[in-house]
Amino acid sequence: MYGERAIASLRRGFCRFSARRKTEESASVTVSASRKLVGDRLRSVQSVRDASLESALLVSMAIGKSREHVVLNPSLTLSERQRARLMRLVRLRQEEMPMAYICGVREFWGLEFEVNPSTLIPRPETETLVSAALRLAKRGGKILDLGTGTGCVILSILKELRPCQGVSAPGMDGRVRDDWRGCAVDISKDALNVAKKNAKILGLSDAVQFIHADWTFETGGRAPPRVHPSLGGFDIVVSNPPYLTREDWTRLPKSVADYEPKVALDGSEDGLRAYRALARQVPSVLKANGHLVLEIGSWQEEGVRELFKGAMRHEASIRDPCGRMRCLVFKKMS
Repeated sequence: MYGERAIASLRRGFCRFSARRKTEESASVTVSASRKLVGDRLRSVQSVRDASLESALLVSMAIGKSREHVVLNPSLTLSERQRARLMRLVRLRQEEMPMAYICGVREFWGLEFEVNPSTLIPRPETETLVSAALRLAKRGGKILDLGTGTGCVILSILKELRPCQGVSAPGMDGRVRDDWRGCAVDISKDALNVAKKNAKILGLSDAVQFIHADWTFETGGRAPPRVHPSLGGFDIVVSNPPYLTREDWTRLPKSVADYEPKVALDGSEDGLRAYRALARQVPSVLKANGHLVLEIGSWQEEGVRELFKGAMRHEASIRDPCGRMRCLVFKKMS
């Protein structure tokens, strides 16, 4: 009887020891080990370009620290709650959710913009529009952004032109500019809410009017009445319209087709629907000698220029940093 009790006691002690050891081993999962595990899982995800970078970002989100902190503290241990959160984030990325939506932010023009699935994720090539518009900007004026999304284009432009509210400052070419204001239009209320939040973060809420409207002006065939009668003519109109063809849509990766808003990407059968609307309506909202700055697909220069013949004068075709045709500039004929 004594022997059986002793054996049972030893077994209970061993079980407690094993459970404690497992708990200790589990608790000792480090940042370094977590990054390796996450990196290994992400390498099979089609849209992942840099598994090491993304693993550091996901670990940093899970523990609520910066990526730099993660890199500099590889022996830091993750709590059970942090490990559970990390695995949830990893599963989202394995399902091809874009990192920008997981993180909730995307850098553009050196600024940080909040994003969510109601907004198109800002792309580096779209910065070509910002630089083109800034080259056209003179002292004081009004800018209209059609299809604003996150607001990244118009807010980046205004941040350059109004670096400190009420203070004149030199722009990219050294000329002093001030008193610039903008109007941002989008068909999505949710996208406009994101743009408004970004404007507030950047200190530009008072510089931009946000309008919920079908900026393609297809309803009734004319511009929404609040766009230009309330603000007067615009000096610059910028737009990154939806320009993917139906064929392009079928070739999109899952990370884009399943997550980003179709309304911001689908340009109809030939990809030119939005440009036709712009060619009809933009001249009426521009001042004399005002400019239109458009993003286009790299294959669309000829087709878009043809649509604007007789309506506006083509002034420039600009390539993005990768050498692809990306931006067209038109001037209103006075």
